[in-house]
Amino acid sequence: MLKSMIKGDQKGNTAHLMKYPRATTAQAFFLPANDWLTSLSN
Repeated sequence: MLKSMIKGDQKGNTAHLMKYPRATTAQAFFLPANDWLTSLSN
């Protein structure tokens, strides 16, 4: 699932991702995913 999300961003949304540092982009990507996984396991 994450792989398809990243591919979709590479195709369609690279322009807005380039405005942010890599660390900020990683936080935007993975913090919601972690929250989602946590809520699934609860």
